[in-house]
Amino acid sequence: MRLLASVKQLGKKKPVIGERELQVPEVSSLRELITAIVRGEVAACSARAADSAEGDAETPVTLLAALSKDEIEDKASAGKVGFGLKYNAKRQNEEDAVENALLSFEDGLYRVFVNDEETQSLNVPLSLKDGDKLTIVRLVMLAGRLW
Repeated sequence: MRLLASVKQLGKKKPVIGERELQVPEVSSLRELITAIVRGEVAACSARAADSAEGDAETPVTLLAALSKDEIEDKASAGKVGFGLKYNAKRQNEEDAVENALLSFEDGLYRVFVNDEETQSLNVPLSLKDGDKLTIVRLVMLAGRLW
């Protein structure tokens, strides 16, 4: 199933992650949806880390990499200027990531909206269709001193 997903954060005008397409299996509840998304993202992160650690066989390794002025401007407009390398090749634990995501939802650290309707429970049945819009809103906890 194909979903259009975006991640927003309160207090920010632009979404943290703009709308992108996610491929997920058929799910019947929010718990299954979050689990499927986290498993997919962990697998993609581990694959990127492995690719970065091994390097591309066709791309020669350079000792000094530089970005052109146009590349810097393009990356700055996206919000991060970097070389696209992952320096941590450590594989992430999938089960810990799923457990953390579910606990974070239960603790109210983020909200999930399907087609602009909030889903408030992990076990409520979902009826998703191909092309539905999924929005995750991260809630930022305030920290600091009162004096």
